[in-house]
Amino acid sequence: NIDEADLFSVKLRNLTSFASYSSNGYRTEKIKGDIFEGKLTGFLNTQGSNLKLNFSLSNPKIPSKENILIAENLNLSYEGKFENDDSLPTGTGEFSINNLYVEDYEEESKLNLKLDIISENETLSLKGGLINNGNNDVLLSFSSNIEQPFSEKRNLSYETKKMNLVEIKKFLNPYLPPFIRFGEITGDMKVQLSASNFPDNSTILGFIYFNNINIKGDPFGTYFNLENLNGRLNLSKSAKEISNINEIISKHTKNYKQAYRYTKNISLSDDSDVNIKRLDYGFFTLENIRLLMNIVKNKLTIKELSTNIFGGRLSSSGFYNFGDNKRKAGKFYFLFDDLSLKNITDSIPGTEGYISGRLNGIVSLVQKERRTSMLDGLFNFWTIGSKKEKRIIGRAFLERLGAKERLFLGSSKNYDKGQLHGYINDGVITFNELNISNSFLGFKDLNINVHNRRNSISVAHLLSVIRETARRSNTGSLDFQFQN
Repeated sequence: NIDEADLFSVKLRNLTSFASYSSNGYRTEKIKGDIFEGKLTGFLNTQGSNLKLNFSLSNPKIPSKENILIAENLNLSYEGKFENDDSLPTGTGEFSINNLYVEDYEEESKLNLKLDIISENETLSLKGGLINNGNNDVLLSFSSNIEQPFSEKRNLSYETKKMNLVEIKKFLNPYLPPFIRFGEITGDMKVQLSASNFPDNSTILGFIYFNNINIKGDPFGTYFNLENLNGRLNLSKSAKEISNINEIISKHTKNYKQAYRYTKNISLSDDSDVNIKRLDYGFFTLENIRLLMNIVKNKLTIKELSTNIFGGRLSSSGFYNFGDNKRKAGKFYFLFDDLSLKNITDSIPGTEGYISGRLNGIVSLVQKERRTSMLDGLFNFWTIGSKKEKRIIGRAFLERLGAKERLFLGSSKNYDKGQLHGYINDGVITFNELNISNSFLGFKDLNINVHNRRNSISVAHLLSVIRETARRSNTGSLDFQFQN
Protein backbone atom coordinates (compact mmCIF):
# COMPACT_ATOMS: atom_id res chain seq x y z
CA ASN A 1 0.00 0.00 0.00
CA ILE A 2 1.18 3.52 -0.85
CA ASP A 3 -0.62 6.51 0.67
CA GLU A 4 0.85 9.03 -1.79
CA ALA A 5 3.39 9.01 -4.63
CA ASP A 6 4.58 11.48 -7.24
CA LEU A 7 4.91 10.07 -10.77
CA PHE A 8 6.10 12.56 -13.41
CA SER A 9 4.60 15.42 -11.32
CA VAL A 10 1.26 13.55 -11.11
CA LYS A 11 -0.05 12.68 -7.64
CA LEU A 12 -1.05 9.05 -6.96
CA ARG A 13 -3.00 8.45 -3.74
CA ASN A 14 -4.32 5.42 -1.88
CA LEU A 15 -2.47 3.05 -4.20
CA THR A 16 -3.02 -0.65 -3.43
CA SER A 17 -2.18 -3.83 -5.33
CA PHE A 18 -1.59 -7.54 -4.98
CA ALA A 19 1.88 -8.48 -6.29
CA SER A 20 3.41 -11.91 -6.78
CA TYR A 21 6.65 -13.26 -8.20
CA SER A 22 7.55 -16.58 -9.74
CA SER A 23 10.33 -17.89 -11.93
CA ASN A 24 8.29 -16.69 -14.93
CA GLY A 25 8.21 -13.05 -13.78
CA TYR A 26 6.16 -10.47 -11.87
CA ARG A 27 2.40 -10.29 -11.68
CA THR A 28 0.69 -7.23 -10.25
CA GLU A 29 -3.08 -7.55 -9.93
CA LYS A 30 -5.96 -5.62 -8.44
CA ILE A 31 -4.19 -2.28 -8.81
CA LYS A 32 -6.34 0.48 -7.32
CA GLY A 33 -5.74 4.11 -6.58
CA ASP A 34 -6.81 7.73 -6.97
CA ILE A 35 -5.39 9.95 -9.71
CA PHE A 36 -6.78 13.26 -11.04
CA GLU A 37 -9.67 12.72 -8.57
CA GLY A 38 -10.60 9.60 -10.55
CA LYS A 39 -10.48 5.88 -9.72
CA LEU A 40 -7.65 3.83 -11.25
CA THR A 41 -7.95 0.03 -11.62
CA GLY A 42 -5.98 -2.54 -13.57
CA PHE A 43 -3.17 -5.09 -13.69
CA LEU A 44 0.39 -5.48 -15.03
CA ASN A 45 2.08 -8.81 -15.84
CA THR A 46 5.65 -9.49 -16.97
CA GLN A 47 6.40 -13.17 -17.53
CA GLY A 48 9.70 -13.90 -19.25
CA SER A 49 9.80 -11.64 -22.31
CA ASN A 50 6.01 -11.15 -22.31
CA LEU A 51 4.25 -7.97 -21.22
CA LYS A 52 0.56 -7.58 -20.60
CA LEU A 53 -1.32 -4.68 -19.02
CA ASN A 54 -4.80 -3.28 -18.70
CA PHE A 55 -5.75 -0.04 -16.93
CA SER A 56 -8.94 1.93 -16.55
CA LEU A 57 -9.41 5.41 -15.07
CA SER A 58 -12.96 6.51 -14.30
CA ASN A 59 -14.24 10.05 -13.82
CA PRO A 60 -10.89 11.88 -13.82
CA LYS A 61 -10.67 15.66 -13.63
CA ILE A 62 -7.51 16.77 -15.43
CA PRO A 63 -6.53 20.40 -14.73
CA SER A 64 -5.16 22.57 -17.53
CA LYS A 65 -3.95 26.17 -17.43
CA GLU A 66 -7.43 27.71 -17.62
CA ASN A 67 -9.98 24.89 -17.49
CA ILE A 68 -10.59 21.35 -16.26
CA LEU A 69 -10.99 18.36 -18.57
CA ILE A 70 -13.45 15.71 -17.37
CA ALA A 71 -13.95 12.21 -18.80
CA GLU A 72 -16.26 9.31 -18.04
CA ASN A 73 -13.39 6.85 -18.41
CA LEU A 74 -9.99 6.22 -20.00
CA ASN A 75 -8.97 2.69 -21.00
CA LEU A 76 -5.55 1.32 -22.01
CA SER A 77 -4.75 -2.30 -22.87
CA TYR A 78 -1.62 -3.82 -24.39
CA GLU A 79 -0.03 -7.21 -24.90
CA GLY A 80 3.42 -7.77 -26.41
CA LYS A 81 6.72 -9.61 -26.31
CA PHE A 82 10.31 -8.38 -26.15
CA GLU A 83 12.46 -9.84 -28.90
CA ASN A 84 16.27 -9.91 -28.98
CA ASP A 85 17.61 -6.71 -27.42
CA ASP A 86 14.73 -4.46 -28.52
CA SER A 87 13.79 -1.65 -26.15
CA LEU A 88 10.20 -1.83 -27.42
CA PRO A 89 8.14 -5.03 -27.36
CA THR A 90 6.30 -6.33 -30.43
CA GLY A 91 2.59 -6.28 -29.75
CA THR A 92 -0.81 -4.63 -30.04
CA GLY A 93 -3.18 -2.68 -27.84
CA GLU A 94 -6.02 -0.16 -27.64
CA PHE A 95 -6.59 3.22 -26.05
CA SER A 96 -9.92 5.00 -25.66
CA ILE A 97 -11.50 7.98 -23.92
CA ASN A 98 -15.25 8.17 -23.45
CA ASN A 99 -17.24 11.37 -22.98
CA LEU A 100 -14.37 13.80 -22.61
CA TYR A 101 -15.41 17.43 -22.18
CA VAL A 102 -14.34 20.79 -20.78
CA GLU A 103 -15.90 21.62 -17.43
CA ASP A 104 -18.93 23.95 -17.79
CA TYR A 105 -19.00 23.21 -21.55
CA GLU A 106 -20.27 19.62 -21.43
CA GLU A 107 -22.92 19.64 -24.14
CA GLU A 108 -21.01 21.57 -26.81
CA SER A 109 -17.56 20.08 -26.20
CA LYS A 110 -18.18 16.37 -25.47
CA LEU A 111 -16.17 13.92 -27.58
CA ASN A 112 -14.83 10.36 -27.73
CA LEU A 113 -11.41 9.09 -28.81
CA LYS A 114 -10.29 5.63 -29.90
CA LEU A 115 -7.07 4.30 -31.45
CA ASP A 116 -5.18 1.06 -32.01
CA ILE A 117 -1.60 0.60 -30.80
CA ILE A 118 0.91 -1.46 -32.79
CA SER A 119 4.57 -1.82 -31.84
CA GLU A 120 7.20 -3.61 -33.91
CA ASN A 121 10.75 -3.09 -35.20
CA GLU A 122 11.41 -0.33 -32.67
CA THR A 123 8.44 1.66 -34.02
CA LEU A 124 5.34 2.62 -32.04
CA SER A 125 2.32 3.16 -34.31
CA LEU A 126 -1.05 4.68 -33.51
CA LYS A 127 -3.49 3.47 -36.15
CA GLY A 128 -7.12 4.20 -36.89
CA GLY A 129 -7.27 7.17 -34.56
CA LEU A 130 -10.79 8.53 -34.47
CA ILE A 131 -12.32 11.44 -32.56
CA ASN A 132 -16.08 11.98 -32.75
CA ASN A 133 -18.70 13.94 -30.86
CA GLY A 134 -21.80 12.84 -29.01
CA ASN A 135 -23.68 12.55 -32.31
CA ASN A 136 -20.91 10.35 -33.78
CA ASP A 137 -19.91 13.10 -36.23
CA VAL A 138 -16.24 12.60 -37.12
CA LEU A 139 -14.09 15.50 -35.91
CA LEU A 140 -10.72 14.01 -36.70
CA SER A 141 -9.26 10.79 -38.09
CA PHE A 142 -5.50 10.35 -37.74
CA SER A 143 -2.49 8.02 -37.52
CA SER A 144 1.03 8.41 -36.17
CA ASN A 145 4.38 6.59 -36.02
CA ILE A 146 7.28 7.09 -33.61
CA GLU A 147 10.53 5.43 -34.64
CA GLN A 148 12.94 4.56 -31.82
CA PRO A 149 10.70 6.14 -29.14
CA PHE A 150 13.27 5.65 -26.35
CA SER A 151 16.15 7.13 -28.33
CA GLU A 152 17.23 10.76 -28.44
CA LYS A 153 17.05 10.46 -32.24
CA ARG A 154 13.39 9.47 -32.29
CA ASN A 155 11.42 10.34 -35.43
CA LEU A 156 7.74 11.23 -35.49
CA SER A 157 5.27 11.13 -38.39
CA TYR A 158 1.66 12.28 -38.13
CA GLU A 159 -1.18 12.33 -40.64
CA THR A 160 -4.82 13.32 -40.50
CA LYS A 161 -7.44 12.43 -43.09
CA LYS A 162 -9.93 15.05 -42.03
CA MET A 163 -10.31 17.81 -39.45
CA ASN A 164 -13.85 19.14 -39.11
CA LEU A 165 -13.20 22.69 -37.88
CA VAL A 166 -16.82 23.33 -36.88
CA GLU A 167 -16.87 20.43 -34.41
CA ILE A 168 -13.25 20.87 -33.26
CA LYS A 169 -14.03 24.52 -32.45
CA LYS A 170 -16.84 23.39 -30.12
CA PHE A 171 -14.41 21.35 -28.04
CA LEU A 172 -11.56 23.89 -28.13
CA ASN A 173 -13.81 26.92 -27.63
CA PRO A 174 -12.71 27.60 -24.02
CA TYR A 175 -9.08 27.75 -25.18
CA LEU A 176 -9.53 29.83 -28.33
CA PRO A 177 -8.97 33.59 -28.73
CA PRO A 178 -12.21 35.51 -28.09
CA PHE A 179 -12.70 36.57 -31.71
CA ILE A 180 -12.73 32.88 -32.80
CA ARG A 181 -14.60 31.69 -29.70
CA PHE A 182 -17.48 34.09 -30.36
CA GLY A 183 -17.06 34.10 -34.13
CA GLU A 184 -17.68 31.55 -36.87
CA ILE A 185 -15.37 29.05 -38.52
CA THR A 186 -16.15 26.39 -41.14
CA GLY A 187 -14.16 24.11 -43.41
CA ASP A 188 -11.73 21.19 -43.20
CA MET A 189 -8.00 20.71 -42.75
CA LYS A 190 -5.64 17.81 -43.40
CA VAL A 191 -2.09 17.44 -42.06
CA GLN A 192 0.95 15.37 -43.09
CA LEU A 193 3.97 16.03 -40.87
CA SER A 194 7.23 14.39 -39.87
CA ALA A 195 9.80 15.47 -37.28
CA SER A 196 13.31 14.22 -36.63
CA ASN A 197 14.91 14.35 -33.14
CA PHE A 198 11.42 14.85 -31.69
CA PRO A 199 10.65 16.82 -29.54
CA ASP A 200 14.00 18.58 -28.98
CA ASN A 201 15.68 20.40 -31.87
CA SER A 202 13.07 19.03 -34.25
CA THR A 203 13.01 19.74 -37.94
CA ILE A 204 9.33 19.55 -38.88
CA LEU A 205 8.57 18.73 -42.51
CA GLY A 206 5.35 18.14 -44.40
CA PHE A 207 2.15 19.78 -45.54
CA ILE A 208 -0.97 21.38 -44.09
CA TYR A 209 -3.95 21.33 -46.45
CA PHE A 210 -6.83 23.82 -46.28
CA ASN A 211 -10.25 23.13 -47.79
CA ASN A 212 -12.87 25.89 -48.08
CA ILE A 213 -12.12 27.49 -44.71
CA ASN A 214 -14.20 30.53 -43.73
CA ILE A 215 -13.73 32.65 -40.60
CA LYS A 216 -15.81 35.56 -39.27
CA GLY A 217 -15.29 37.54 -36.10
CA ASP A 218 -14.44 40.90 -34.56
CA PRO A 219 -10.95 40.84 -33.01
CA PHE A 220 -10.58 43.88 -30.71
CA GLY A 221 -13.93 45.14 -32.00
CA THR A 222 -12.81 45.20 -35.66
CA TYR A 223 -14.78 43.38 -38.35
CA PHE A 224 -12.82 40.40 -39.75
CA ASN A 225 -13.92 38.13 -42.57
CA LEU A 226 -11.94 35.46 -44.43
CA GLU A 227 -13.58 33.63 -47.33
CA ASN A 228 -12.57 30.44 -49.11
CA LEU A 229 -9.09 29.60 -47.85
CA ASN A 230 -7.81 26.71 -49.94
CA GLY A 231 -4.45 25.17 -50.72
CA ARG A 232 -1.36 23.73 -49.07
CA LEU A 233 1.24 25.13 -46.68
CA ASN A 234 4.71 23.63 -47.14
CA LEU A 235 7.04 22.97 -44.20
CA SER A 236 10.33 22.42 -45.99
CA LYS A 237 13.81 21.24 -45.10
CA SER A 238 15.47 24.06 -46.99
CA ALA A 239 14.50 27.06 -49.07
CA LYS A 240 16.29 29.10 -51.68
CA GLU A 241 16.97 32.58 -50.43
CA ILE A 242 14.89 35.20 -52.17
CA SER A 243 16.68 37.95 -54.08
CA ASN A 244 17.91 40.66 -51.78
CA ILE A 245 15.30 43.15 -52.88
CA ASN A 246 16.34 45.67 -50.24
CA GLU A 247 19.84 46.00 -51.71
CA ILE A 248 18.36 46.33 -55.20
CA ILE A 249 16.05 49.11 -54.07
CA SER A 250 18.89 50.84 -52.21
CA LYS A 251 20.96 50.88 -55.39
CA HIS A 252 18.06 52.40 -57.30
CA THR A 253 17.00 54.95 -54.70
CA LYS A 254 17.55 57.81 -57.12
CA ASN A 255 15.80 55.95 -59.93
CA TYR A 256 12.82 54.44 -58.16
CA LYS A 257 10.98 53.64 -61.41
CA GLN A 258 13.88 51.41 -62.47
CA ALA A 259 13.64 49.55 -59.15
CA TYR A 260 9.88 49.25 -59.68
CA ARG A 261 10.35 47.73 -63.15
CA TYR A 262 13.02 45.35 -61.86
CA THR A 263 10.90 43.95 -59.02
CA LYS A 264 7.80 43.76 -61.19
CA ASN A 265 9.61 41.53 -63.69
CA ILE A 266 10.88 39.03 -61.10
CA SER A 267 9.67 35.59 -62.25
CA LEU A 268 6.71 34.16 -60.35
CA SER A 269 5.79 30.50 -59.94
CA ASP A 270 2.88 29.09 -61.93
CA ASP A 271 1.63 27.04 -58.97
CA SER A 272 -0.04 28.51 -55.92
CA ASP A 273 0.28 26.99 -52.46
CA VAL A 274 -2.50 28.93 -50.74
CA ASN A 275 -5.42 30.93 -52.16
CA ILE A 276 -7.90 33.15 -50.34
CA LYS A 277 -10.92 34.54 -52.17
CA ARG A 278 -11.45 37.54 -49.88
CA LEU A 279 -10.14 39.03 -46.65
CA ASP A 280 -11.84 41.96 -44.87
CA TYR A 281 -10.37 43.76 -41.88
CA GLY A 282 -12.08 47.02 -40.98
CA PHE A 283 -11.91 49.22 -44.07
CA PHE A 284 -9.28 47.00 -45.76
CA THR A 285 -10.45 44.50 -48.38
CA LEU A 286 -8.08 42.08 -50.12
CA GLU A 287 -9.34 39.84 -52.92
CA ASN A 288 -7.87 36.90 -54.85
CA ILE A 289 -4.94 36.46 -52.47
CA ARG A 290 -2.21 34.14 -53.73
CA LEU A 291 0.52 32.86 -51.40
CA LEU A 292 3.64 30.87 -52.18
CA MET A 293 5.48 30.17 -48.94
CA ASN A 294 7.21 27.63 -46.76
CA ILE A 295 8.37 27.28 -43.18
CA VAL A 296 11.89 26.10 -42.38
CA LYS A 297 12.30 25.57 -38.63
CA ASN A 298 11.47 29.01 -37.17
CA LYS A 299 11.64 30.91 -40.45
CA LEU A 300 8.62 31.77 -42.58
CA THR A 301 9.60 32.52 -46.18
CA ILE A 302 7.01 34.15 -48.42
CA LYS A 303 8.19 33.58 -51.97
CA GLU A 304 5.22 35.45 -53.33
CA LEU A 305 2.19 37.24 -51.93
CA SER A 306 -0.11 38.90 -54.45
CA THR A 307 -3.60 40.31 -54.02
CA ASN A 308 -6.13 42.75 -55.44
CA ILE A 309 -6.41 45.82 -53.23
CA PHE A 310 -7.99 49.26 -53.74
CA GLY A 311 -8.63 48.59 -57.43
CA GLY A 312 -5.01 47.60 -58.12
CA ARG A 313 -2.52 44.88 -57.25
CA LEU A 314 -0.12 44.35 -54.34
CA SER A 315 2.84 41.95 -54.57
CA SER A 316 5.31 41.05 -51.85
CA SER A 317 8.01 38.61 -50.80
CA GLY A 318 10.30 38.25 -47.81
CA PHE A 319 10.94 36.25 -44.66
CA TYR A 320 10.15 36.43 -40.97
CA ASN A 321 11.88 34.69 -38.04
CA PHE A 322 9.41 33.76 -35.30
CA GLY A 323 11.73 31.64 -33.10
CA ASP A 324 13.56 32.56 -29.92
CA ASN A 325 16.27 34.42 -31.83
CA LYS A 326 15.19 38.06 -31.90
CA ARG A 327 17.96 39.13 -34.26
CA LYS A 328 17.21 39.64 -37.95
CA ALA A 329 13.48 39.33 -37.37
CA GLY A 330 12.41 39.91 -40.97
CA LYS A 331 12.88 41.44 -44.38
CA PHE A 332 10.14 42.24 -46.93
CA TYR A 333 9.48 44.25 -50.05
CA PHE A 334 6.05 45.40 -51.31
CA LEU A 335 5.16 46.42 -54.85
CA PHE A 336 2.00 48.48 -55.44
CA ASP A 337 0.69 48.47 -58.99
CA ASP A 338 -2.07 50.75 -60.34
CA LEU A 339 -3.92 51.38 -57.07
CA SER A 340 -6.88 53.75 -57.03
CA LEU A 341 -6.47 56.77 -54.73
CA LYS A 342 -10.22 57.26 -54.90
CA ASN A 343 -10.83 53.73 -53.60
CA ILE A 344 -8.30 54.28 -50.83
CA THR A 345 -9.66 57.60 -49.57
CA ASP A 346 -13.33 56.63 -50.02
CA SER A 347 -12.80 53.52 -47.86
CA ILE A 348 -11.13 55.40 -44.98
CA PRO A 349 -13.54 57.14 -42.59
CA GLY A 350 -13.33 60.92 -42.81
CA THR A 351 -11.32 61.09 -46.08
CA GLU A 352 -14.07 60.46 -48.66
CA GLY A 353 -13.51 62.48 -51.83
CA TYR A 354 -10.04 63.67 -50.79
CA ILE A 355 -8.12 62.67 -53.92
CA SER A 356 -8.31 60.51 -57.05
CA GLY A 357 -5.79 59.12 -59.53
CA ARG A 358 -3.82 55.94 -60.04
CA LEU A 359 -0.77 55.10 -57.93
CA ASN A 360 2.35 52.95 -58.16
CA GLY A 361 4.79 52.36 -55.33
CA ILE A 362 7.55 50.29 -53.82
CA VAL A 363 8.43 49.67 -50.15
CA SER A 364 11.44 47.91 -48.67
CA LEU A 365 11.49 46.93 -44.97
CA VAL A 366 14.10 45.38 -42.68
CA GLN A 367 13.22 44.53 -39.07
CA LYS A 368 16.40 44.06 -37.03
CA GLU A 369 14.48 42.82 -33.98
CA ARG A 370 10.82 42.06 -33.31
CA ARG A 371 10.00 45.61 -32.23
CA THR A 372 8.62 48.46 -34.32
CA SER A 373 11.42 50.66 -32.99
CA MET A 374 13.92 48.41 -34.80
CA LEU A 375 12.35 48.81 -38.26
CA ASP A 376 14.28 50.36 -41.17
CA GLY A 377 13.27 50.86 -44.78
CA LEU A 378 12.66 52.93 -47.88
CA PHE A 379 9.45 53.87 -49.69
CA ASN A 380 8.46 55.68 -52.84
CA PHE A 381 4.98 56.30 -54.30
CA TRP A 382 4.03 58.23 -57.43
CA THR A 383 0.88 58.87 -59.44
CA ILE A 384 0.51 57.85 -63.08
CA GLY A 385 -1.66 59.10 -65.92
CA SER A 386 -4.58 56.75 -66.55
CA LYS A 387 -7.88 56.73 -68.41
CA LYS A 388 -9.34 54.75 -65.51
CA GLU A 389 -9.25 57.68 -63.10
CA LYS A 390 -8.45 61.38 -63.43
CA ARG A 391 -5.97 63.02 -61.09
CA ILE A 392 -8.11 65.34 -58.96
CA ILE A 393 -7.59 66.68 -55.44
CA GLY A 394 -10.84 67.41 -53.59
CA ARG A 395 -11.95 70.55 -51.81
CA ALA A 396 -12.00 68.87 -48.37
CA PHE A 397 -8.38 67.78 -48.73
CA LEU A 398 -7.29 71.22 -49.94
CA GLU A 399 -8.98 72.81 -46.97
CA ARG A 400 -7.29 70.43 -44.56
CA LEU A 401 -3.95 71.27 -46.16
CA GLY A 402 -4.67 74.95 -45.65
CA ALA A 403 -5.08 75.79 -49.34
CA LYS A 404 -8.38 77.67 -49.09
CA GLU A 405 -7.00 80.61 -51.08
CA ARG A 406 -6.76 78.38 -54.16
CA LEU A 407 -10.40 77.34 -54.12
CA PHE A 408 -11.64 80.38 -56.09
CA LEU A 409 -11.25 78.34 -59.28
CA GLY A 410 -13.65 75.64 -58.09
CA SER A 411 -14.36 73.04 -55.47
CA SER A 412 -11.52 70.75 -56.56
CA LYS A 413 -8.28 70.93 -58.53
CA ASN A 414 -6.61 68.86 -61.19
CA TYR A 415 -2.98 67.88 -60.63
CA ASP A 416 -0.40 66.35 -62.95
CA LYS A 417 2.22 65.21 -60.44
CA GLY A 418 1.98 63.39 -57.14
CA GLN A 419 4.93 61.91 -55.32
CA LEU A 420 5.72 60.70 -51.82
CA HIS A 421 9.05 59.20 -50.79
CA GLY A 422 11.17 58.85 -47.68
CA TYR A 423 12.79 56.40 -45.32
CA ILE A 424 12.30 54.57 -42.02
CA ASN A 425 15.03 54.53 -39.39
CA ASP A 426 14.67 52.86 -35.98
CA GLY A 427 10.90 52.84 -36.28
CA VAL A 428 10.47 56.49 -37.32
CA ILE A 429 9.08 57.35 -40.76
CA THR A 430 10.54 60.49 -42.35
CA PHE A 431 9.02 62.00 -45.49
CA ASN A 432 11.73 63.44 -47.72
CA GLU A 433 9.24 64.63 -50.27
CA LEU A 434 5.48 64.99 -50.55
CA ASN A 435 4.63 66.90 -53.67
CA ILE A 436 1.25 67.39 -55.33
CA SER A 437 1.40 69.98 -58.10
CA ASN A 438 -0.13 71.06 -61.38
CA SER A 439 1.20 73.17 -64.23
CA PHE A 440 -0.99 75.25 -66.54
CA LEU A 441 0.49 77.09 -69.54
CA GLY A 442 3.95 76.66 -68.03
CA PHE A 443 2.93 78.04 -64.62
CA LYS A 444 2.24 76.09 -61.43
CA ASP A 445 -1.26 76.80 -60.16
CA LEU A 446 -1.04 74.13 -57.48
CA ASN A 447 2.00 73.21 -55.40
CA ILE A 448 1.66 71.27 -52.12
CA ASN A 449 4.78 70.12 -50.27
CA VAL A 450 5.63 68.39 -47.01
CA HIS A 451 6.49 70.59 -44.04
CA ASN A 452 10.29 70.75 -43.75
CA ARG A 453 10.16 70.18 -39.98
CA ARG A 454 7.00 68.32 -39.05
CA ASN A 455 7.72 65.51 -41.48
CA SER A 456 8.15 62.44 -39.22
CA ILE A 457 5.83 59.94 -37.57
CA SER A 458 6.59 56.80 -35.57
CA VAL A 459 5.56 53.43 -37.01
CA ALA A 460 3.95 52.54 -33.67
CA HIS A 461 1.70 55.64 -33.80
CA LEU A 462 0.85 55.04 -37.47
CA LEU A 463 -0.20 51.44 -36.77
CA SER A 464 -2.23 52.42 -33.71
CA VAL A 465 -4.18 55.03 -35.72
CA ILE A 466 -4.82 52.52 -38.54
CA ARG A 467 -6.01 49.86 -36.07
CA GLU A 468 -8.32 52.31 -34.30
CA THR A 469 -9.71 53.58 -37.61
CA ALA A 470 -10.25 50.00 -38.80
CA ARG A 471 -12.04 49.22 -35.53
CA ARG A 472 -14.42 52.16 -35.88
CA SER A 473 -14.73 51.40 -39.61
CA ASN A 474 -17.46 53.79 -40.77
CA THR A 475 -17.04 56.37 -38.01
CA GLY A 476 -14.30 58.75 -37.02
CA SER A 477 -11.34 59.77 -39.16
CA LEU A 478 -7.58 59.41 -39.45
CA ASP A 479 -5.73 61.70 -37.06
CA PHE A 480 -1.93 61.47 -37.30
CA GLN A 481 0.43 63.36 -34.99
CA PHE A 482 3.62 64.32 -36.80
CA GLN A 483 6.96 64.92 -35.12
CA ASN A 484 9.52 67.63 -35.67
